[in-house]
Amino acid sequence: MPPNAITEIERLRHLDGLMRYVVEHSRSSIAILDRDLRYIYVSQRFLDLYRVTDPDIIGKRHWEVFPDLPDKFKQVHLKALAGETLSNDQEIFPRGDGRVEFTRWECRPWYDLKGGVGGIILITEVITESVVQMNRLRQFNHIVSHNLRSHTANLIGLLNLLDAEAPGLVEHPYMELLRSTTTSLNQTITHLNEVLDVHLGRHEPLSPCHPASAITRALAGVSAQLEESGMQVDVEVPDTLQVMAVPAYLDSIVLNLITNALKYRDPQRPARLRIWNEPADNGRVALRFADNGLGIDLGKYGNDLFGLFQTFHDHPDAKGMGLYITRSQVEEMGGAISVDSEPGLGSVFAVMLPVSSAQKA
Repeated sequence: MPPNAITEIERLRHLDGLMRYVVEHSRSSIAILDRDLRYIYVSQRFLDLYRVTDPDIIGKRHWEVFPDLPDKFKQVHLKALAGETLSNDQEIFPRGDGRVEFTRWECRPWYDLKGGVGGIILITEVITESVVQMNRLRQFNHIVSHNLRSHTANLIGLLNLLDAEAPGLVEHPYMELLRSTTTSLNQTITHLNEVLDVHLGRHEPLSPCHPASAITRALAGVSAQLEESGMQVDVEVPDTLQVMAVPAYLDSIVLNLITNALKYRDPQRPARLRIWNEPADNGRVALRFADNGLGIDLGKYGNDLFGLFQTFHDHPDAKGMGLYITRSQVEEMGGAISVDSEPGLGSVFAVMLPVSSAQKA
């Protein structure tokens, strides 16, 4: 053997050292255990997050290091050792010293050279601070949705009473301004509440939905505006098409894109809107909404198009919240939204949503 040749043992030692270095210095909280749940590799992030002070954790069993771990995790580990991958986005983790922490975790098997399960990999994150912040947001959401809205509702009610009992007073310009301001405030509070609902995850699980039904409901809801505008709407979405969505979100998305086409139509030509579907990547379908309206200068506004309180046309009803809420709802359901637009030609919005398993079959 040449004097500088690297033996197989040296190569394996090098790979082991490299693996140890990568895991230890990973920014993720990772622990790799063998079939006896003894630590083989562990990241410093894992030790820091769980406040493990034992310098000799390698070789020790997981239950020795965490004696206060809930028994349910024994079943999780057994299932992972049997080949399953399990996860939880928010787990309550009571500690022996009385502290309660929240974690996000994934437990998956790793395989040896013969293809058998050699142990498990734990990928975890302590999210206690995020949960606390989320709870504060929920409290704020309650204030917005209940307290503020009740005050604006009272103002609107009082204005309606004045309208009935003192019509002359209500016709005063200042009263008209007060009514307009109160109505706008109520709409803004409603929109903010919708934004918070989406980001707080207050929605039902995805379920099979028919986009054609959502389109029919939306068109019925704006039938008066469609008749007034003379807009021609062509729907080419089959009744049989099913996507996985939150029904309320799908209705909101469809209605918002249709009302946007109405709101930003070009007064210089007859308004048209075409809605159809096409296959998309990753087992998704694209719902496309193409209008011949005013269009948007994407070179100028493209980066801000889906931003909060961003408006791009001088329209009295433009609040800059519709597209922000639409994108948030689409992404919350695991989808994506894009736009192709040119000033003076119109816009095409594409909403990509996962196809239901029944549809795939």
